[in-house]
Amino acid sequence: RLPPHEVLLGLGRSAIVRFLPYASRIGLSLIIWLGVLPLGAAYLYQGWFRSPKTIAARWRSDLLLRDGVSGAVVAAIVVVSFLSLMSLADFMRFQWNPADAAAANEEENVNEEARAEVEVGGMPEAAAAMAAENNADAEGENLEPVEAAMPDPFEVDAGVNPGR
Repeated sequence: RLPPHEVLLGLGRSAIVRFLPYASRIGLSLIIWLGVLPLGAAYLYQGWFRSPKTIAARWRSDLLLRDGVSGAVVAAIVVVSFLSLMSLADFMRFQWNPADAAAANEEENVNEEARAEVEVGGMPEAAAAMAAENNADAEGENLEPVEAAMPDPFEVDAGVNPGR
């Protein structure tokens, strides 16, 4: 039987060996994100917009907290601006692509024409021509003939679905 102090010592050593790498990574990340990044952003801002000589003059302990807060604000503005621009670019890529808009309008027009012909009871000439062409191809290759597309019975009766 082991004495309690050896059990606690073994558990403590195991915890340190197992969790010290994680704790050090978290600590280093916090130092970088909450210390180095804000101060670096503040000093870059001061050096860029005022003069590079002001960076050395700001290395004082009484200005360190003020520079850290202003740097955190500058860094937050940069991150939010970047994410906003990327979101806008993604929106424009998917929503405002002229080729996609033209294709969607063309597809919508074709669907409207097909729906109008189905409601009248006819069959679009393009579908009939395509079915005839497929049947001709099938006869040459010993394949089964393709029947012309029949209108969907649920699409034909517009009076059944008053929500249209």
